[in-house]
Amino acid sequence: MIIAMENEEERPEKERAIVQTMKGLVSFPMAESEELIDMERNLKSAQRIISHMGSQIQDLLDYTKMEKGLRKPKKQSFSMEDFRKQIEYLLQPMCEDKNLTYEIDFSKMEDVSIKTDKGMLVQLFWQLLDNAAQYSDEGDKILFEAYTVALSSKEITNCFVVRDNGVGMSKSFLEHVFEPFMREKNKMSNLVDGTGLGLYIVRQLVKLMNGEIQIESEVDRGTSVTVKLTFPICKSANKGRTVKQEDLSILKGKRVILCEENPENEEQTRRCLEKAGMIVEVAENGQEVIERFQQSEPYYYDVILINVRMSGMNGFEITNGIRQLDRNDAYLIPIIALIVDTYDESIATPIAGGMDAQIEEPIDISELLVPLREFWEKYKE
Repeated sequence: MIIAMENEEERPEKERAIVQTMKGLVSFPMAESEELIDMERNLKSAQRIISHMGSQIQDLLDYTKMEKGLRKPKKQSFSMEDFRKQIEYLLQPMCEDKNLTYEIDFSKMEDVSIKTDKGMLVQLFWQLLDNAAQYSDEGDKILFEAYTVALSSKEITNCFVVRDNGVGMSKSFLEHVFEPFMREKNKMSNLVDGTGLGLYIVRQLVKLMNGEIQIESEVDRGTSVTVKLTFPICKSANKGRTVKQEDLSILKGKRVILCEENPENEEQTRRCLEKAGMIVEVAENGQEVIERFQQSEPYYYDVILINVRMSGMNGFEITNGIRQLDRNDAYLIPIIALIVDTYDESIATPIAGGMDAQIEEPIDISELLVPLREFWEKYKE
């Protein structure tokens, strides 16, 4: 039978055997401590066993979370160069351990920063690379290739390919390759202890990231796995564009209330605004924003910048408090949302909450210019 369901009754015995082996590897060099070479070799073997057991436990935990729908992707800034370095950091020891060679080719991929779940993305390809290494013979080669297939101002679509020339998989097994607890019996299956969950987890991660996956394989000729993923582009990574001085002059002397409870973001935003010549007043909370505005002369302030996720009174509540004030400029003052992640679907659209625009932190002064110029032109009318 080519396809084998992992026998759960045998698993405790296997794990006990592994633990006993590990204990022996550790105790041997302790008894013969003068043999430093043997000590180092056995301790490294024990370390690999511990690591392998940990990965199996993690597979089972991930399986449980995915079955219960508990894994949810986050959106974080991640540069493709950092991702390449992370891949090499993972792949190098895998290959050294089995005397394999490897190649990483990102030459055909656009080097931009993306928004993605870093941990999820790395885990996805760690699973694929670990499979490739585990089922390859000494001297075999692993290739990790990435290339861009579509690029726009807002998103990028990349294909990632993990290819090896190891034992491969049969056509009959490929029909079941993504099912949990499934392993194929081949010449290396007795040498590789696993949960049969690796490719199931891979497929679930790809689904969570709204991607596509394709596997091609042939017995004794190797396997090629292609993953296609689309990411929003991180605008903040491309900040620092030159802005003409005459464009910045429109900001000089403008008064702004800044409400941002994150000290680091507040400092960066305040400096950016003051460098452009704006007069910045920092409010600690939403109530202070409303009070400052209410106690000021009409049209004293030119713009209000608020972090949507303020604790206590949030950005939408602050905006509503200002808009309800009985004065003309309460309806006209531009209120701009500061958002750490513009692709965060867990928050409502700022414009729907009465705000006028949103920009991502750390702010780019050129991006702030666009809505403010439009608002202030309306004031002239």
